[in-house]
Amino acid sequence: QVSGEAPFWNHDGEKGWALLTVTPIDSDFGEPLHLCLCGVDISKRKAAEESNDLLVQELNHRIKNLFSVTNALIGLSARYATTVDDFAEATRRRLFALHEAHNVGTADLKHRKANLKDILETTLRPWRTTPQRIFVNGSDHLFDAGAATAWALIVHELASNAVKHGALKDSGGRLEIDWEDGEDAFIFRWREESSDIAPSDNEQESAGFGQTIVNRLVSGFLAGEISRNAAPGEIMITIEMPKETEE
Repeated sequence: QVSGEAPFWNHDGEKGWALLTVTPIDSDFGEPLHLCLCGVDISKRKAAEESNDLLVQELNHRIKNLFSVTNALIGLSARYATTVDDFAEATRRRLFALHEAHNVGTADLKHRKANLKDILETTLRPWRTTPQRIFVNGSDHLFDAGAATAWALIVHELASNAVKHGALKDSGGRLEIDWEDGEDAFIFRWREESSDIAPSDNEQESAGFGQTIVNRLVSGFLAGEISRNAAPGEIMITIEMPKETEE
């Protein structure tokens, strides 16, 4: 008996798979008389196996991304921390943000996409207050797992800076976030307004860990560019991400 798998195409032109088994039929004297060919449609099983293989590949890819980002977080935290306690606290907060980013990215593992709205909602949840100070305006926009993780960490760092120096520092501040699809790039805007905003504070912060990791995430993981403009009472941060990077 011999068996094997072979592809076939149905009348609609769709590809399927069959398990073929060839069994010899012998006479009463042990002489071969016929060959019996039996075919079983195993298309659903093959599709499930291929889907599982893709999921395993995606999980491996995400794990590599997580290790890469975690390594950068720890290295940069150590470089900019002044005490062991500072290092531990900064690392703990950023690893928690990474954990939240991973949860958003795995919410739709089958399609391997994450919605920017969900990323913002999850990441900004600790800073939402009543009355509302954070306003998000933009249509659904999907990113792959690697970009979604980068965006969650970027938003976490920007929000942390806003708490220390910007719009989320006092109850009168206002944070507006919006984005759009340009002809050649995806454009993300982060605008803060507060009477307590001083450009010198943000210039000092830009030399620290937070802005360093944001810059590296934008250039390294998103292949994009970031620009910052600060004036008394206002901060505008713009991130442009080339369209081909999203695909």
